[in-house]
Amino acid sequence: MPQGWMVFRTRAARRRLSESGRNMIAEENQKNSPLLRLPAEIRNIIYAYALSTATVRHRRRGLSVYHDNSMLLTCRQIRYEARRESRRARSTYTSLVINGLIHFETLVMTITKERCAQIESVGLSKRLAIVLSASGRPVYAEAWGFAYAREFTALGYVVVDGGEPDELRKEKIEKGLRTCFGNVKLKILFR
Repeated sequence: MPQGWMVFRTRAARRRLSESGRNMIAEENQKNSPLLRLPAEIRNIIYAYALSTATVRHRRRGLSVYHDNSMLLTCRQIRYEARRESRRARSTYTSLVINGLIHFETLVMTITKERCAQIESVGLSKRLAIVLSASGRPVYAEAWGFAYAREFTALGYVVVDGGEPDELRKEKIEKGLRTCFGNVKLKILFR
């Protein structure tokens, strides 16, 4: 741990620390950071991957798209290097995590058809995956707006959180998700 680390323990001490002292601590942190020791090209790939996910959440007024930018708060150098990727990721995210049950028409209208066409992976809860697996039934398809799920034209795989179900239910979920998204080659991963 760098010697200047203890200086940051109190706000008063942080205010007294000079600019050169802060730079010294930043340089020490850079030497000790496994991420910052990687070549810049590899770090940029990591930033692009980490910042390319958006999470859809329910709010009282409808759906909201949330970007986790906590990586940018790690240190000054990471914030400076990843800033460009962060701006790009807000408009062209390729991964989407859906928390809770959603109506697909509302989702597509919230994030636009153009962005839906760019999304390569979707994370779902097990509960939502089971609901989506019933997409072959006309009553469910109309009620949940499943026709809009076909807007995800670049979708390559779906990750289902909540553990792996028994074999019979697993096959049903896989078949239902492929039908729902209109992609027979869609890869379904359970974790």
